[in-house]
Amino acid sequence: MGATSLAHAGGYVIGGTSGTGTDTGLSNMCLTPNDPTSSSATWSCQSNSASGGLVWVSGLVGTSLTVQGADLAPFIGSQSVAIGTQATSATGASAVAIGAGATANVANGVAMGAGASVGAAGGVALGSGSVANTAAGIAGYTPDNATPGSSTALAATKSTLASASIGNAATGQFRQISGVAAGTADSDAVNVAQLKALNSAVTTLRDVAVTYDSTSKDAITLGGASGTSLTNVKSGALSSTSSDAVNGAQLFATNQNVAGLQTNALQWSSTLGAYDAGYGGTAQKISNVAAGTAATDAANLGQVNAVSASLSDLSDRAVVYDGAVGSSKDTVTFGGASGTTLTNVRAGTLSSASSDAVNGSQLFATNENVALLQANALQWSSSLGAYDASRSGAPQKISNVAAGTAASDAVNLAQLNSLASGVNSLSDRAVLYDGASGDPKQTITLAGTGGTLLTNVQAGAVSASSTDALNGSQLYAVSASIANIFGGGASVAANGTILAPSYLINNAAYNSVGDAFGAVDTQLSTLKGSIANLNADTGSAYVQINSAGPGAQATGAESIAIGSAAQAVAANATAIGQGAVANNAGDVALGAGSSTGAAVQTSSMVVNGTTYAVAGLATSTVSVGAAGAERTITNVAAGQVNASSTDAVNGSQLYATNQALSAAMGSVNTLNQNAVRYDTDSGDQKLNSITLAGGDPNAPVVIRNVATGVAATDAVNVAQMDAGLSQALASATSYTDTRTSAAISTANTYTDTKSRQTLAQANAYTDQKFAMLNSSLEGVRSQANQAAAVGLAAGSLRYDDRPGKLSAAAGAGTWGGEAAFAMGVGYTTQDQRVRMNLSGSTAGGDWGFGGGLSLTLN
Repeated sequence: MGATSLAHAGGYVIGGTSGTGTDTGLSNMCLTPNDPTSSSATWSCQSNSASGGLVWVSGLVGTSLTVQGADLAPFIGSQSVAIGTQATSATGASAVAIGAGATANVANGVAMGAGASVGAAGGVALGSGSVANTAAGIAGYTPDNATPGSSTALAATKSTLASASIGNAATGQFRQISGVAAGTADSDAVNVAQLKALNSAVTTLRDVAVTYDSTSKDAITLGGASGTSLTNVKSGALSSTSSDAVNGAQLFATNQNVAGLQTNALQWSSTLGAYDAGYGGTAQKISNVAAGTAATDAANLGQVNAVSASLSDLSDRAVVYDGAVGSSKDTVTFGGASGTTLTNVRAGTLSSASSDAVNGSQLFATNENVALLQANALQWSSSLGAYDASRSGAPQKISNVAAGTAASDAVNLAQLNSLASGVNSLSDRAVLYDGASGDPKQTITLAGTGGTLLTNVQAGAVSASSTDALNGSQLYAVSASIANIFGGGASVAANGTILAPSYLINNAAYNSVGDAFGAVDTQLSTLKGSIANLNADTGSAYVQINSAGPGAQATGAESIAIGSAAQAVAANATAIGQGAVANNAGDVALGAGSSTGAAVQTSSMVVNGTTYAVAGLATSTVSVGAAGAERTITNVAAGQVNASSTDAVNGSQLYATNQALSAAMGSVNTLNQNAVRYDTDSGDQKLNSITLAGGDPNAPVVIRNVATGVAATDAVNVAQMDAGLSQALASATSYTDTRTSAAISTANTYTDTKSRQTLAQANAYTDQKFAMLNSSLEGVRSQANQAAAVGLAAGSLRYDDRPGKLSAAAGAGTWGGEAAFAMGVGYTTQDQRVRMNLSGSTAGGDWGFGGGLSLTLN
């Protein structure tokens, strides 16, 4: 202690106003309590800063200081504190500078952190590099649309002290303030949670707020998808200068005036393109007509365009859409207890598509025009029963009358003159009924030298009672239909004529139906003679009819094989047709290429893991096709139900399937009775057919109200079918005739070449069999043709396989002179897991029915 002091470890050096203090120990303190600022004072104090020593000269604190009187002035202010290296300064009065290079050179400034700096009196710089230069009294940000209350609150919190800084915006140094509690007073800092809450509230208000379209505040577009209703609108002023919005009551009053005017005034009709003089639903005359004055502008009320509100106080002053956030913006209810006046409403656009609001001046102008129209427009006179065109008690004329177009339009003088001229020339260009005036209108003779072409003829109705004219497209369609029925390559030429078909019968070509039938008749006559010769001849116990192809083989006992390469290989088997094969006892193979399989004794079936019994055990098989060349058959035994089966199923199988379906998804009987579904194969793939069945399984199902078919795949109605059925039946026998011709030729060849000795051994058998064949051949042929026609009809059925669709279909077919008709219904469930159909077909007075069901199991 003293002017020259020395302290060792743990000691203190305390000096006076001058002298030297040396602290050589560890963690010691060297200080002077006086202000060594006189020019004569010298104070030197050394402390081991690395060991925690401290040098404190009054107003100056450091770790190693050597100061000379006046040298302290730039670093230390009155009542100031500086902690740091020699570069640290706190020259301002009552200033604090802590940290290397910290500077607080203004009164009451606080700089804490390396390089922190305060440039405004009373400022606070916290953290290294922070700069506080903003002086007191700087007003904060005030929004342009702030309410008076908000502006007052902002002014009350205007800064009265210099800023506190935690960074340096000029050099891009910024810090976050963490752990900030939610502010409560107006001058409290707010945290992010409060800002998020505010943003959410603003977002919510923005969704329902009504705002100006732009900063010019000249338009407001309401956001309702179908427009927005403004309710509780106070009645606006109605004058030529008014810009107030009008409410419904005001518009209703105007509409009442307009409605009264519309009832009695002559109005313009946009549909007629003229003034409509109709009254009471009938055409009227115009009496005492003088020149009238019409308004050049039409008033049209659209969307109200002038709702103005401040977004700065949305909770109390904003006009918002009715309804919750996110709901449709189609109504706005104003909050005035006695309604709300909308002023400064800009004049809205007046057009047929406008939804702008109109202001009072626009409605006033409309009312002025209505009043003018009431004074000068043509008015309906109930006493005259017509529009009264008189003015001041005298009749007047109507000028600038547009040419009338409708039957009830007024005509002008030009039209009357034109009519007179047209009447004079009518005799040359008119198309008139034959005979004198008053004669029956039964004939019209067109006067063209080479005939007269009628063009633009609308398609007439085609029915038994129709008297409509037909156009070229309809005649072409009929020709095309006939050509399709003829087959044989028949087609329609460009001039509408039908190009001849070509039928191949017994290797000879014929180009007309008559010639083809003549050839068939010749072959039938030859066959008849051959059969007669065969009856008188001796024969074998086996009958083979040979042709140019491989011979027929009837190797089974009591079997019959007719046709090239036909085979009846089992007892009592019958194979008729080229390549037909009857493989099992009692089997019947009908038609070229038909092949029978073994009869399957089906007594039950499994659906979705459940076994169901079925009826109708098969003893043999009747086949009219083969794999890849199937034909439809009816009255069959229970067929196979598997992935490759093409057998038909009978009613007992469908009944068992219905039982399983009823257990899985409820009663199916009603569904089967009412549903119309596509037929499907065993793989649940839709077939191009629909089978219909009504309440009586033995009666056909009628599809009524069938429109006339147009496209090639359209259903036809009875009128269409009757019109072309005769040609279809006449020409559709060509295929059967061809096959019969082949059979005749084969029979002739066989008869000529068969051994007499073999025939003699079986003469009695042959006589018996051919007597039966002679009497039943036509019946077999007819039934085979009926079966083929049924197959074509059923194959034409088409169902709608979309989910939940119940559809009906009908089809017709002809074969070998026989005709058949089929109809059906199909249904697909909503999940497409179940598809079912019922169908019925008839030919030759017999009916057959079928049904199908498919289940998708995964």
